Amino acid sequence: MIMEISVLQANNGDAIHITFQDENGQEKNVLIDSGKKQTFQYTNQHKKKADGPLKLLVEKLKSEKKIFDLVILTHIDEDHIGGFISWIEFEPDDAWKMIGEVWFNSGNVIKTWLKTTLPSLPPIIMNISGSRKTSVGQGVQFEEYLNEHKLWNGELFVAGKVRDFYGLNFKFLSPDKERLTDLLEKWKTERPDSLTSKVNDHQISLKDHQVNNLKITDESFKEDDAVPNGSSLAFILSNNGNDFLFLGDSFPSVIKTSLKTFGFDSDNPLPVKLVKISHHGAQSNTSAAVFKSIKSENFIISTNSKQDNHPHKQLLGRLIDCHPECTIHFNYGELIDRIFTKQDHADFSKFKALPIENSFKY
Repeated sequence: MIMEISVLQANNGDAIHITFQDENGQEKNVLIDSGKKQTFQYTNQHKKKADGPLKLLVEKLKSEKKIFDLVILTHIDEDHIGGFISWIEFEPDDAWKMIGEVWFNSGNVIKTWLKTTLPSLPPIIMNISGSRKTSVGQGVQFEEYLNEHKLWNGELFVAGKVRDFYGLNFKFLSPDKERLTDLLEKWKTERPDSLTSKVNDHQISLKDHQVNNLKITDESFKEDDAVPNGSSLAFILSNNGNDFLFLGDSFPSVIKTSLKTFGFDSDNPLPVKLVKISHHGAQSNTSAAVFKSIKSENFIISTNSKQDNHPHKQLLGRLIDCHPECTIHFNYGELIDRIFTKQDHADFSKFKALPIENSFKY
């Protein structure tokens, strides 16, 4: 029984399609996030509408009389929810027919779970005025569509939760209660891009980044503190004895603590076949402590690097320091030569950087 993982080109976002067979040998399809709106449909150079990779995938499944049996929205940043919004706007009467079940933490569900007494909170808490990255309107639209078509039961997903889905096992590592509490307390003032650096560090050599990374301790590591990212779902997915790690845009301190809860740390690292690195390779979203708590040869970077200059080369250097023989897979392969020089490969000869040209099969 083969499981396939396809990483769609989702601009600077995430959109991951998983196909597997359930206990009865029936094919099931899972979609994790949907990228930006352009992942579904975009305007090409001739100023005409063109189909993006998500729309092509939808049409393929439709022609095969298949559906997305499970849709997982990690959080409502536009580069994760935008494709869904474009799809339901394009096919408002039909999109829901291709969705079986949805896992999604809405502001209302979080608020109920925390039994908060904060007054006048909107349906989706992650509203940042004027932000390009997070949209309360899209979140509300998505939640209303799910409720209207009975695709969602309001289940909350938090760190420590274990959930099965037709033979797949999910162990949730993020978000934790503290991050969800922050979400409710700070939504008026927190900016999602408050910490993430937009400075391009690709011109710095891996050797220089290694020197800089050696200066960073667990105590001095400056972690992402953008509230919406802290609310991101992240999980270990298990299938047929293989584990895979999907980190969404999660915070490293939360992941480190949750891995420890499940029995994994630097002394007993989690062996996984594949890791989707947090927040498109932002330097503040994966610490050395997290990398050392994982044992893997394959890591995914999902971004075209056109908005925030992700991935940060300092982060890639940290990954290579911790996993010197790893392979880093890019869904936009043109980034490889833009980031790594011949000297980088000479200085660190054991790692590989490859474009994603096919699905991963296990």
